[in-house]
Amino acid sequence: MAGDNDQPSKGGRQKKFFEKGKKEKAMDLYTLLTATRGLQILQKNSWPALALNIAENGCQMTMTGKISPEGLVSLLPQLAERGHLAKGAVTGLELLCGKNAVEATIWAQASGRTVNVDVSLNGVPQEQTLCQDYLKLALQDDLWVLCSDLWRDAEKILLHTGARYDGAHIFERESQNFIVAAEALSELPPTVKPGEMLLQAWLAEILQHGSEVLAICLVVYRDYGMLRISEFCMPEVCVIRPNSLVRHWLNREHVSTLTGIARRNIAIEREITSSFEKAKLLSDA
Repeated sequence: MAGDNDQPSKGGRQKKFFEKGKKEKAMDLYTLLTATRGLQILQKNSWPALALNIAENGCQMTMTGKISPEGLVSLLPQLAERGHLAKGAVTGLELLCGKNAVEATIWAQASGRTVNVDVSLNGVPQEQTLCQDYLKLALQDDLWVLCSDLWRDAEKILLHTGARYDGAHIFERESQNFIVAAEALSELPPTVKPGEMLLQAWLAEILQHGSEVLAICLVVYRDYGMLRISEFCMPEVCVIRPNSLVRHWLNREHVSTLTGIARRNIAIEREITSSFEKAKLLSDA
């Protein structure tokens, strides 16, 4: 049997995802955490909240929204602090945005290592075109940096919410005829409804401690033919710190539940097989 510190099995079987008649779509752990991280980055840099659309497979993310005149006025000093505007231009731009009720429409998309940003300003007088272009460029430059930061963190979030296993098992234990394994699932358990504090705690575990934050399905395989005998999706999200022993995060009661399901399924299979053999003997008589 494998030791507690074994690395993920590289020859793991294909992951399987089971829909148990869910009435609503389950929350994807990666997209939920990445959207939360995006809002954290925006807030930290004094940007208003934008709508974030995060692809579940980690291939793309989009930010969209509008910034009010008040939002622009409060953002201008921060743009200057980060070097995207000259500090001497802040007062004039504040007057321009406030007096003319200037609004900004934001669109930004990151895909792979490519970040595209588009900003349009509404309400700037025609004679102030140069000021408009200057402000637009500053907003685009700042948003490009924020999107790049989010993309970098999103790649780490994706890996630490299960993508690194890519079909391999988180761990497995072998007996003479059976294998008990743990598989990473992309969706949160249906009973888990994380609030803001819990989401931030999970992000801190991933980004600061390098922990795995995983939804896990326990599975029993029959070694012969790799037949899936039973499964049990753990009702909680597991936080696994680097080099943690399996017994530190795996609830033994869940393993007992899994093996109980396996024994029942094996007994049913034996009963079915036995009835088939009896029917065969009678037909041969």
